[in-house]
Amino acid sequence: MPFPLLPFAGLVKNAGKTTALNAVNTLFPDECIGLTSIGYDGESYDAVYHHPKPPISVHPGQLVLTAERFLPDRREDYEIVE
Repeated sequence: MPFPLLPFAGLVKNAGKTTALNAVNTLFPDECIGLTSIGYDGESYDAVYHHPKPPISVHPGQLVLTAERFLPDRREDYEIVE
């Protein structure tokens, strides 16, 4: 495993945190087993520039820790573990 833990953090909006997380997850899909986001903003569009915000890409078999309000409506797309 190239990264035992690889956080993406920043103090400003639009710094590329989600884009970087998605890129690493795409490059190493078998290495990444868990993803989490604080989901602080949760908006679909940036509050400053009104650009669409990228979603976090998730691959089958990965674990995701998120707030219930961010789960997709289609229950067939995921399983709640706890």
